[in-house]
Amino acid sequence: MSMSFSDFVKKARAELGVTQRQLAADLQISYVTVNRWEREHSTPNALTRVSFVNYCQARGIAVPAEIAVSAGADDGSPSTGAFADLCTVSETALYLRLSRGTIYNLLKGGGLSALKTGGQWFIPRAELERYRSERQHPGK
Repeated sequence: MSMSFSDFVKKARAELGVTQRQLAADLQISYVTVNRWEREHSTPNALTRVSFVNYCQARGIAVPAEIAVSAGADDGSPSTGAFADLCTVSETALYLRLSRGTIYNLLKGGGLSALKTGGQWFIPRAELERYRSERQHPGK
């Protein structure tokens, strides 16, 4: 039997021991949005869904195949969709070990290339690797 997105959100929050407000803050969305997911009143858009799946996986939460696949491409392949290789500002900050403020400054100053949609920034993983490599090997 497959798990609904609503049930998965509840399960993931319980395993992580976070409130709706904490999860929402981590994902840079409204806690009302998380509440609506859990009550099956709405589902996330593709970018937010990928962000949530990445968030869970980064914290060791096993994501059911039907949830992970739906966050991927329309062809059903997991983690190969147009948004699968994008990270939120919070994920980028964790990965690069920088503050969110520093990430925003890098985005504003052109130090990181990103996509902004719906008021949120999404940074390609390849861009993170480029930035990280430049920091480790300046001048190359």
